[in-house]
Amino acid sequence: MQESNSNLDFVPIKFHVITPKLQDDKKLVPCLKLSLVVDIKTGQVTGLGQVYNTERPDVIVISNLQGNWSYQRTSETVNIVLLAKGFGPLFKDNVAQMGNVENLRVHIHLANNWRTGVAQYEFLHEECWTSIDNGIIFVDGQCQAASSEQLTKVQRIGSK
Repeated sequence: MQESNSNLDFVPIKFHVITPKLQDDKKLVPCLKLSLVVDIKTGQVTGLGQVYNTERPDVIVISNLQGNWSYQRTSETVNIVLLAKGFGPLFKDNVAQMGNVENLRVHIHLANNWRTGVAQYEFLHEECWTSIDNGIIFVDGQCQAASSEQLTKVQRIGSK
């Protein structure tokens, strides 16, 4: 019977998703910040997601995320796919109106090193869904050093 290494079971990681300026809304340049805990054993992720406006300091969406991650193998590479949905308050005029509605959907493709990738996400703001494609993912520098060694070990296990 193999012993589980609890240090590898849960790995914290923080991502920033930089997105292009929306053509139809000159005042909104969204950015997604994710603070996640990756459960290596079960393939689940949980955490906090925030969409904020880079043009102003407004937080547009705050969301409690739950989802899954898995390896996606191709003939040449092993990538990671992360899917999550978030629930939290609905904001109107930058004020929280109602609590616990679905307000964020995240679909991420990561390189097998967990450090780079692209994201597609949708968020509910002012009672309308906004979709973002081809967001570029960066790992938060403070979290990268702590998680990098653990996730590299996971990468080696997953690519076998």
